[in-house]
Amino acid sequence: IYFLFQRMVLFAVLVITTLALLFHWQFISIYGYWRRKGFPHLPGRFPFGSSRDMALLGRYQGHVLQDFYNRLSPNPFGGFYIWNYPFLLLSSPEMVRIVMAKEFHHFRDRGRLEASSNSPLSNHLFSLDGDLWRAMRIKLTPAFTSGRLKHMYSLFDICAKKFEESLQRNVNETVDIKALVSGYAQETISSCAFGLELTPTISEQFSKVTQTIFPQCVHMERKIQIALVLMFPFIEKLSAFNFLNKDVDEFFLSLVKDTVKYREENNVRRNDFLDLLLQLKNKGTLDTGDKEVAANTEQSNVEMTPAMLAAQCFVFFVAGFESSTSIISNCLYELALNQDIQQRVRDEIDLVTKRYEGIVTYQSFQEMPYLQQVISEVMRKYPTLPLVTRKCTKRFPVPDTDLVIDEGTKIMIPFYAFHHDPKFPEPEKFDPERFSPENKSTIEPYSYLPFGEGPRLCIGNRFGLLQIKVCLYTFLRNYKAIYANKIDF
Repeated sequence: IYFLFQRMVLFAVLVITTLALLFHWQFISIYGYWRRKGFPHLPGRFPFGSSRDMALLGRYQGHVLQDFYNRLSPNPFGGFYIWNYPFLLLSSPEMVRIVMAKEFHHFRDRGRLEASSNSPLSNHLFSLDGDLWRAMRIKLTPAFTSGRLKHMYSLFDICAKKFEESLQRNVNETVDIKALVSGYAQETISSCAFGLELTPTISEQFSKVTQTIFPQCVHMERKIQIALVLMFPFIEKLSAFNFLNKDVDEFFLSLVKDTVKYREENNVRRNDFLDLLLQLKNKGTLDTGDKEVAANTEQSNVEMTPAMLAAQCFVFFVAGFESSTSIISNCLYELALNQDIQQRVRDEIDLVTKRYEGIVTYQSFQEMPYLQQVISEVMRKYPTLPLVTRKCTKRFPVPDTDLVIDEGTKIMIPFYAFHHDPKFPEPEKFDPERFSPENKSTIEPYSYLPFGEGPRLCIGNRFGLLQIKVCLYTFLRNYKAIYANKIDF
C-alpha cells in the first residue's frame, strides 16, 4: 500500500509539473508574438504580461496606458501583453483615424468579452458587434437628433427646477458636490429614460444599482473573473459566467416591463427615450417626418424584444449617470479652483438669460460658447473613459509598412494618453482657451476624443452635453462654487 501511495504521489507530481511547464511554455510562446510579427512592442513577463498594474487593475488604466504610450513613442503603434493575451496600442492620431474611421470596416467591433452575453442586458448598442450593432445603430440614431432633444427639453427643465430646490437647501454649506450632482443625474435619467418621478424608493434602488455596477472592476472577485477570461477564453462560453449582478438584471427587466405595461394599457405618450423605443418596437420606425430615415430604420432587421428594450435603457442609465456626474463634478471643481474662469462663465450665463428674458430654452444653450469651452477642456483633462477597444475583423496590411494586423487582434486606443500628450501645451493645466474658435482649429484631428470618432461615435453625445449644460447653468446662474479648505478624498 505504501509503495502504491508513493507511485500515486509521484504521478501527481509529474502531472502537476508537466501542466505547469506547459502553462509556462504557453505564456513564453505568446510573449514572442509581437517580436515574430515585427511590431515594436513592450516585453511580456510571466505571468502578468507587460504590466502587473494592468493585469490586476491595481492602478488607473489611463495612467498605465500613458506609460505604455510614452515608452512606445515615437512609434505610431506598438504591442503589449495583458496576462497571456497580446494587444495593440495606438499612439498616433493618424492610426486612430485609420482604425476608427477610414478603415472602419476592418475594425468595427469592440471585441467585448463574450461572457457579458450571458446577461440579458448585454445586448445594448455600446456592446454589440457586427451586423447586429449596425442594425441597432440605424434603429436608434433618429432617437438622438437635435430635434428630438428639443421635444425632450421640457423634461430637463423640470429636473433643473428640482435641482435648484436641492441647491437652496444647501446654501452656504460645505457639500460633496458629486453626491449633489448624482441626484440631478438620477432625476434626469429617471425622467428622460423611464418617465418616472424620482421617489425616495426609486432613488434608493438606483443607488444600489450604481454601487453594484461602477465599482465592480475594483472588487477582487471581478479582477479574478477578468483575468481568467483573458487567460482562458473558453471560460467566456460558460453559461453561468456573468459580469453583471443578477439583481441588476432583474431590476432593469422588471422596471422596463412594468413601465411598458402601464403605458400600453393607459395609452400614455411622453417625449422620452422609452417612448421612442416603444415606437420602434410597435412600428419598426420612428415618426421623424424624414422618409429616407424611416425607410432605413424599417430595413434594419433587428427585433426590439422586451429584453432588448431593457438593455438599451440600461446602457442609457449607465452612460448618462456616470459620465455626466463625473463631468459636471469636475467642471465645478475646476471652476472653484479658477475663480476668474468661473466668473467669465457666469457673465456669459447672465448675458444669455437677459437675452431670453429669463426663460431659457434649448436654443439658449447653443449660445454659450465659453461654457462649451469649459466642458470641452474638462473632457480633455478628465476623459470619461481612459480607453476604448477595437477588434480587427479582417486582416489589415498597415499602410507604408510591411506589417500586417491579424484578424482577431484586439486594439486599445488610450484616450487619456492622447489628451495628456505634450502636443497640448502644459497638458495638466486647465485652460478652456484651447477650445476657443481661433485655437480649436489647431488641435490635431483624432488627438481629442471625448466621445470617440467614426461610425461608433457616442450616439448620445448631444443628450449628454445638454444634460451637463442644464445642470451647470442651474448652478452657476445663482450660486458660486468655492473650494473647501478641507476635503477628505
